[in-house]
Amino acid sequence: MTLSALNEDDNPVDWWFAYKLPALPNLIFDEDPNNSVGKSQGTEYLYCDSTSPALPRELSSNKKINRKILESGALVNTIRQLHVAAEKHDPQIGWFCYNDEHPKLDHLPIPCAPVDNSDFGHTKGVIAFDLGTNTAFWMLHSWPCYPSISITPVAPPSPLFGQTFLCITLKDVATADAIAEVFHAQSQPQITDMYLPGTIDVKTYPYLVQLAADMPRSIVPTTVPLGSNMPSDTTFMSRNGQEFRLFAKSKDWIDPATDKVQAPKDLYSDLIGPTLKVDLDVETWQQGGESDTDSDPAYTTKDIQWIDLQALGPNYAWKFLFHDHAKWAVSVDLDKQNETDWVIVADINRVDTQYKRGGVGIAFQNQALAHSLHSIIKTVSSAENNNKE
Repeated sequence: MTLSALNEDDNPVDWWFAYKLPALPNLIFDEDPNNSVGKSQGTEYLYCDSTSPALPRELSSNKKINRKILESGALVNTIRQLHVAAEKHDPQIGWFCYNDEHPKLDHLPIPCAPVDNSDFGHTKGVIAFDLGTNTAFWMLHSWPCYPSISITPVAPPSPLFGQTFLCITLKDVATADAIAEVFHAQSQPQITDMYLPGTIDVKTYPYLVQLAADMPRSIVPTTVPLGSNMPSDTTFMSRNGQEFRLFAKSKDWIDPATDKVQAPKDLYSDLIGPTLKVDLDVETWQQGGESDTDSDPAYTTKDIQWIDLQALGPNYAWKFLFHDHAKWAVSVDLDKQNETDWVIVADINRVDTQYKRGGVGIAFQNQALAHSLHSIIKTVSSAENNNKE
């Protein structure tokens, strides 16, 4: 089997991006009806890919936003490859599903599954590879409890909140191994489901083998080893040659000069923005902690307060609080020299409780997607954490 990111029509693409809408209005968590516009079930989504990277502009003429994300489309098509491999017991295909929340069965933890351990990274995704065809893909996303390949049936994850997904067809299995090295040293994911082919060569792919050894194997919380004391910036390539940069931090990001944990240790304002030399607008879940205070004097990082899809056409809008669990960012000064249209899709939140968690962000340059995302930002926080237009 040739593993790949698969698009809405089940065809291979170099990468795809999806933004799942929250359920609107979400009166379970937000009693104020003025905090959202439009009605949605929370299963609709915006989709684009490497062949057409701008987000769809008109709801009436674009069927994709009306699809339910777990019934058809790119997400289902891509993950189905692993279900087929599992059913056939394909000896060449391996995968790792990781999530800071284990999949649920009947809304309860799967019997005998390890309990969630907050010492692991706040990180979610799937990395899969085929040794026979030297192919692989990586899907980074924000949806708790998703997916599961070998453990079924699993209750579907909650549709209530906005979520993001980025799936990349990797250059080869060696690229998957290089990403696994970053996982081991930095984000330290909680592996929830996996299959490691018995034919894998530990000398050729040592970190994929190591990732299997890192999986929790008992219902007792696992002791998570120390991560790297400094963050990392790793460049990798897709199959068709698109360059991506993988930014990652561990729970143990240490200041070598003082041997003390830095404060803050935010992935966005302390690593990605200063490294790329850009100002960022960032959308993340901001419950369960205080929003990060931007500490970099040269480059500003602000939190997105309102999302408004009406610039694209669909009549939906929502306030970040209680609605959006997505994790993405976009450079502010689009098209400026040396600040060219950066898109970041990540898995960690921009709040102080995440300083003690590992996490990653994937950055890449794409003008169409960057402009699409920038167009749906209605308001962001000011330097004093006040809204501004």
